[in-house]
Amino acid sequence: ADSQGRLLVAATRGGGDRTAALVERYSPSGRLDPSFGGGDGVVATDFGLPTSTEPATESGPSYSIQTFVYSVTVDSSDRIVLTGERANGTFWFKSHMYGRFEVYIGRLTAAGEADPSFSVGGVLTLPG
Repeated sequence: ADSQGRLLVAATRGGGDRTAALVERYSPSGRLDPSFGGGDGVVATDFGLPTSTEPATESGPSYSIQTFVYSVTVDSSDRIVLTGERANGTFWFKSHMYGRFEVYIGRLTAAGEADPSFSVGGVLTLPG
């Protein structure tokens, strides 16, 4: 919970070739908080990963761009801190996954936007 008693829930949203970190904020009474995100209380972010994917063909792999969230917390300034893993440019071929994985720490402002004062674009990535 943040300093105002609002609750946060984080999960991975989507599936297939594209996922994002999803954060929902609820008021102390248990309703989605319309002051968070785009007015619906929900934020989905991939912290600026590229958006193109390539589907699999009989002769080649499918490329996947995914962001998984594993934890969420709130700092003393009510900024939201997410940790997780990003699969950047990974691909599936013959039922095996290959590619580059990164561990990330991402920070959102209290309003739910990527925090530009944290690292680059609100996210710090480390080799996975």
